[in-house]
Amino acid sequence: MQHLEHLAALDTEIDTFVATIRDASLDRPVPTCPGWDLAELIRHTGCVHRWAEWHVRNVAPQRRSQADIGIAAPSDDELVEWFTEGGRLVVATLRAADPDAAMWAWGADQHVRFWSRRQAHETAIHRVDAEAATSTISALAPQLAADGISELLDNIPTAAYFAPNVRQLVGEGESLHIHCTDTEGEWTITLEPDGFRVDATHSKATVAVRGRASDLALALYKRTDLDDRFEVFGDRAVLDFWLAHAWI
Repeated sequence: MQHLEHLAALDTEIDTFVATIRDASLDRPVPTCPGWDLAELIRHTGCVHRWAEWHVRNVAPQRRSQADIGIAAPSDDELVEWFTEGGRLVVATLRAADPDAAMWAWGADQHVRFWSRRQAHETAIHRVDAEAATSTISALAPQLAADGISELLDNIPTAAYFAPNVRQLVGEGESLHIHCTDTEGEWTITLEPDGFRVDATHSKATVAVRGRASDLALALYKRTDLDDRFEVFGDRAVLDFWLAHAWI
């Protein structure tokens, strides 16, 4: 997926998120984010939208904190409109930006396009969280879900400063193969003494997991458990080790 495709997905996910929270009780617990209620989920996602938008609008060469740039959520009775406005703002700013412009990003891709991709997936996963609190979870679009798996694998190596567990993703050649059954997408991850390597290819591995792209993405983001929707072949312990340490 490219910049404009990510923006289209982000726009859709914001609309779905807003429809989900519009008439919901904001004190409902979010089962996929233990300890959060719906208001906290909205505050988090809305602040991230505004934080990303500020960095893109200023083509920021370095990270600034939310506090530094004055981002704060309003009272609960204003949250939904505030969230909606922030979502529209981040889409508009990203649409007006040059996707190839160099800027700070916490991932490996230090360009504006990092942020269109990241916000599409950030919003999609938190839309799932909102649905988990209020209704039935609807699947991620297959292409978006497969791209989300790729993005997660791309970003894990640079996420250690806020997700220290990823430093433990090392091994002695054990491997994990992930295979989407409803769209293109497969990856082989090899754990090595100094980190891990990802090849977007089909190959034999210590363990393999197959399933729909949406189910796989939600499992990798710890939004669902592995169940009878998935096929797992080989040493399940390697898969469990990855899931325990690769969540960002």
